[in-house]
Amino acid sequence: MSVLSCDRLNCDNIMCDYTLFHYYICEECLEELRMKVLKIQNDLTVTEMKSFVEDFIESHKPNVRDNGTYNLELLDSLVEDR
Repeated sequence: MSVLSCDRLNCDNIMCDYTLFHYYICEECLEELRMKVLKIQNDLTVTEMKSFVEDFIESHKPNVRDNGTYNLELLDSLVEDR
């Protein structure tokens, strides 16, 4: 069995079960990408989605993890009330 590391910048996960276009992506990054896609208000073509994915893969993964789980205290401190 080979080790497939996530292609996203700043992601250190090495056990990626998914590929998207030609990228390996870990479950954490895929979930973050899914949340970003949910915020898109218009329908994308496959070409536009590929560009969106490429931009995401080239973005730095935020450092909000603690032992492989999200650090909720840090995340809560970053949320601002309107």
